[in-house]
Amino acid sequence: MPLIGGGLSRTGKSERDILEFLIKLIELNKDLIQFDLHIVIRETGRDTIPIADI
Repeated sequence: MPLIGGGLSRTGKSERDILEFLIKLIELNKDLIQFDLHIVIRETGRDTIPIADI
């Protein structure tokens, strides 16, 4: 699942905020998810989105 919404979509949210929202949604619905889920962050976003802190 690509991380979408922090760039040209102009949502006004940072990519870190979008990632946090996505993780919270997954946690809330973890009983409904019956498959492996991988979140993809673009290479240039790896420096600005510290995944280990989330």
